[in-house]
Amino acid sequence: MPTDMRALDYTVWMLGTVHEMHIIVQLLHAPCSFEQLTAAGSSHSMHELTVCLTQLEQRGVVERPEAVYQLTPTGKSLQPIFQAIAEQTQPPLTKAGFYLVATSVNSHGMFSPFHPRCSSSCASVKPLLMTVFTISLIV
Repeated sequence: MPTDMRALDYTVWMLGTVHEMHIIVQLLHAPCSFEQLTAAGSSHSMHELTVCLTQLEQRGVVERPEAVYQLTPTGKSLQPIFQAIAEQTQPPLTKAGFYLVATSVNSHGMFSPFHPRCSSSCASVKPLLMTVFTISLIV
């Protein structure tokens, strides 16, 4: 299947880092203040959140006309991409009726999803430090 690499590069550039994608997903639900984004845990520190928001603003994905951050029309146009990702990454159902979900614990003790198709080299590229892997059973 031929792929236009420029379109793929542009899409990946717009989506940004894992932390930036968390912010986009949060803002897809509703505009948020800095404090609300901090409380939502979309980033590990206030400094990192500030850096991510600045990057998203520079790419035209997020704007802050007053005291709340919101998605621009460009940012809102990313919603189908996140919907497609959510649909394609549902955990596999086991014969026993449980969902097996691989997770990792980052350096701050927070659990984060780990995609089973991702190799260790892929994990090292992600801005999130993967340190401990566990398997969680979800009913």
